[in-house]
Amino acid sequence: MSGPPRLAFALLLAASCQGGGPPAPAGPAPAPAPVESAPAPAAEGPPRAPVRPVTDAYFGVNVVDPYRWMEDPDSAELPEWMGEQSNHARAYFRRVARRDALAKRLRELDARGDEIESFGVVQNRLFYVKRAAGGGAGLYVREGPAGPERLLFDPASEAAPGARVSIDLWAASPDGAHVAVGTSAGGPGAGAVRVLAVATGAFLPDRIDRVNFANFGIVTWLDARRFFVGRTAKPEPGASGGAEGVRVHLHTLGADPEREPPFFGRGVNPRVALDEGWAPVVEVVAGVPYVFATVRRAPDPQMSLYVAPVSQIGGAADKVPWRKAADYDDQITDFAARGDELYLVTHKGAPRSKVVRTSLSRPDLASAATAIGPGERVVRWLFAAKDALYVHSTERGLARVSRLAWGQAKPADLPLAVEGSVRFAGNDPRRAGLYFWQTSWLSRQRLYRHEGGASPPADAGLAPPVAGDLSAFEAVEVEATSADGARVPLSIVARKGLRRDGSATAFLEGYGAYNNALDPLFRPHNVALFERAVYAVCHARGGGELGRGWHEQGRRQNKHHTWEDFIACAEYLAANQYSAPGKIVATGYSAGVLCAGNAVVRRPDLFGAVVLRHGGPNPLRSAAASPSPAFAAELGTPATKEGFEALYAMDVYHQVRDGVRYPAALLIVGSSDARTASWGMTKLAARLQAAGAGGRPVLLRVERSGGAGASPAADEFADAIAFGLAETNAAPD
Repeated sequence: MSGPPRLAFALLLAASCQGGGPPAPAGPAPAPAPVESAPAPAAEGPPRAPVRPVTDAYFGVNVVDPYRWMEDPDSAELPEWMGEQSNHARAYFRRVARRDALAKRLRELDARGDEIESFGVVQNRLFYVKRAAGGGAGLYVREGPAGPERLLFDPASEAAPGARVSIDLWAASPDGAHVAVGTSAGGPGAGAVRVLAVATGAFLPDRIDRVNFANFGIVTWLDARRFFVGRTAKPEPGASGGAEGVRVHLHTLGADPEREPPFFGRGVNPRVALDEGWAPVVEVVAGVPYVFATVRRAPDPQMSLYVAPVSQIGGAADKVPWRKAADYDDQITDFAARGDELYLVTHKGAPRSKVVRTSLSRPDLASAATAIGPGERVVRWLFAAKDALYVHSTERGLARVSRLAWGQAKPADLPLAVEGSVRFAGNDPRRAGLYFWQTSWLSRQRLYRHEGGASPPADAGLAPPVAGDLSAFEAVEVEATSADGARVPLSIVARKGLRRDGSATAFLEGYGAYNNALDPLFRPHNVALFERAVYAVCHARGGGELGRGWHEQGRRQNKHHTWEDFIACAEYLAANQYSAPGKIVATGYSAGVLCAGNAVVRRPDLFGAVVLRHGGPNPLRSAAASPSPAFAAELGTPATKEGFEALYAMDVYHQVRDGVRYPAALLIVGSSDARTASWGMTKLAARLQAAGAGGRPVLLRVERSGGAGASPAADEFADAIAFGLAETNAAPD
C-alpha cells in the first residue's frame, strides 16, 4: 500500500504552516551588520515554583523529583503559575525589536496560492482537498485531469461563527459514486464520518460517530455500498480511549451504525488474538479477491498481517476465516497485492529492507521469493498498479521512485523533478501509473502523475505554480561523525555565498525517534528563517532515515546515540564555520525534545539557545505515570534495571545540574495537549530556572490552542525564531 506521509515534527516544518506561499525575492547575501543584543532582563524574573520533593527508589538508586506536585490534574496552583510564566514570556517578546517584523513576514509568506493537500483517483474520477489562497479547504472532484473542477463540500458552510470545521479524512467508493467524509471541529481529533453522493453533493442520512482521526479512525470501502471504519469504544467507565479501544466496523449505507457490531479487533474473532495496545485496520485493494487486516502498536510501522477472502465477508464477524500472512516478528512494514501475489517490505535480515513475494491463497514467508533485494536504499512503500509495482525508497535521505514492470526482473528509476522527498497519493490499482507528491527543502510541494510505461512524470496541473524566488538559497547534504564513528546525515540550508566565518546563527533541528524520518519538506514559513539564519536538520539515530537498523541504534538502551549524533552535527556546523559555539540554537519538537534537550544539558557550551516544543522531557516519570506498550517499546520501562537506567539517562529533567550555565531556553507547551502531558515541560522549566547560573532567560510559553500534533500559529514561530536570534546576538533584520 502507498505509505502515509511522515509526521511533521520539525520546528519549522509543522503541518500547521500549510501551503507554499509566494516568498519575496531573498536578494543577495547581506553585508556584515551590527548585532542586536538580547533584550535587557525584566526588573523581576519569572515566579519560582515551590519545591516539594518526592523521592522514588529504583534498583537501589534514589531519584528526587522536586516538582512532582505539578502532575496533579486537579491542582489550582499550577494553572496560576503557568499563567504567570506565560505573562513573563510575553513581556520578554514585547522587548524584542525584531519580533513584530517577523510575525508580519510570516503572515506575508502565508498569503499562498492554491494548494492540493490530499488527492485520490478512482478510475477516471479525481478527488482532492484544495486550500484556496487566503481561504479554507474544500473537497473537489473532476472527471479526468482536464475536466472542470466541481466543489463537493465546503466545511466552512457548517462552522459556527468564529469556529472551524476541518476535513480530516475522506475516501471514495470503488465506483466513485460516494465519498465518506470525516470532519471534526477545532482540529484533528474525534469526529464523525458521513457519506456524500457525488452526483448531487448532498449528504446521505448515514452518520458514524466515535471516529478518532488521530487514532486509527480509517475508512476503506469494501464495495459500492459498504465500508470499513475504525471506531473507539463507547464511553463507559474503564473503557479505553487509546489504540486498544479501537475496533473496525463494517457499515452498510442506510443501516444504523449503532446496530452494526465490530467486524475486526480485540475479542472479535478467535482466529485473531490481539493484546492490549494493538490497533487494527482493515484494507481493501480494488480487483484483489482478499481483504487485508493489519495490527500494529502505534507509532511502530511494523505489523502483523491477516487475509481473508472477500467472498467470506458479510456474515458473522467471529466466523471470518482469517489467515495470518505475516507475523509481527516477520518485520513487515508495508505490503501490496495483485491477483494472488502478495508483496511485502521486510527488514528481517535486511536493516534497510527488501521486498519479498508470496501467494495470497497460501502465504509462506519462509519460502517467499525476493522481488527486490537489500541494498543501500531504504524501501518504504509499495503500490501495485495495473502496469507495474511501484517502489518508494530513499538513498541517504533522498527519495527514489522505481518501477518494476510486471514480468520484469529489475526495477527502473523514474526521473524526479527535484532531489527531496516523495509521497504516494491515493491511487487506483485498476489504472496504469500513479500520482505522487514531490517537495524539497527549497521547492514547494507539487502533485505529479506518471501514466505508466516509459513516459516521465508530469505536473498534474491541478493547482497553478506559485511564484517566488528562492534562488538566493541552497541546500546541501553532508555527514557528521558521531562519538562512535557513525556517519550522521546532516541537511543544511543557507544563503548562497554565506560568509563561512562562524558569525551566523544556526537553528539545528533533531528528532531521532519512533522510526520517523525528517524528510526534505518545504513550508513557506521557513523562508523567514532562511532569510535570517542557517537552518540545519540532524538525521539522528532513532529516526528512520537510514532504515530499521538506524532506528534500533537510537532506542531504549541505545538512546544515547540520538543526542550524541545531535552534538556531532552541532560540532560540524561550528568546525565548518556555518556557525560557532554559542551561536547555535538547538530545537526539538515532541520526541525531539529528548534529542535536543539532552544535547544541551550535556554540552551547554555548544549552544546559545534551545527551543523545545510540546514534548515529554521527563520520560522516567511518564513511563511510570502513564505507561503504554508503544512508549515501552521505544524508550523502555522502569520495571527492569536496564530499562530504568536507560530512561534515567535520557531524562532531560533529571539531568539538569545546579550551578551550570545553560543556554537561554524557550519551552513551548500546549495547555490542552492531548498527546503529551504538559507537566513534563512545566517541571523542566521550573528546574532550569532554579538550577541555571549566569542569568540566561528560561521562558515557558503556554500555547492555549496548541499541543503535539496541533497547529501552532504564526505567532509561535515568530517567538521561536526571534528568541533564537536575540539570544545568539544575530545581526538585526
